[in-house]
Amino acid sequence: MPTKSKDETPTPADNIQRAISIRNATGWRPEPNTLVTGTLVSIRKGESEFKSANFPEGIYPVFVYELPDGSFIALHAFHGMLYEKMKDIKAEHGIKLGDKHTIWYGGEKVSGTRTDNDGEPQKYNLYDVIYGDGTDVKLMDDNYTW
Repeated sequence: MPTKSKDETPTPADNIQRAISIRNATGWRPEPNTLVTGTLVSIRKGESEFKSANFPEGIYPVFVYELPDGSFIALHAFHGMLYEKMKDIKAEHGIKLGDKHTIWYGGEKVSGTRTDNDGEPQKYNLYDVIYGDGTDVKLMDDNYTW
């Protein structure tokens, strides 16, 4: 979708095309060690046949981001760590449309301490989520003392 200059008012057709692009955003399937920063433009419900402790009904949040190039990605928050990171962002800052988030995917890892139901080391997907674009990263927890 061609981008208009900041001074141009979108037409109804532009708004419809944007809504269609957002509703049909491609799911983000990153390679390990991928970092993306985007502006949150939609939060919707995702559904899966798979159920978990976080999603006993198979329903999970999908966050749609507009990237700096004008494209859209859908971040399906069904991985446990990603879901927990988004909950942390929500608890600390709230989550609202227009927020910038930076998401890092570290790849699939194998736990050194947890096992699955078959006694095998549990696999998980490593994520981090930063509120904003990374220019104001908080590296120390104000509530933690040692």
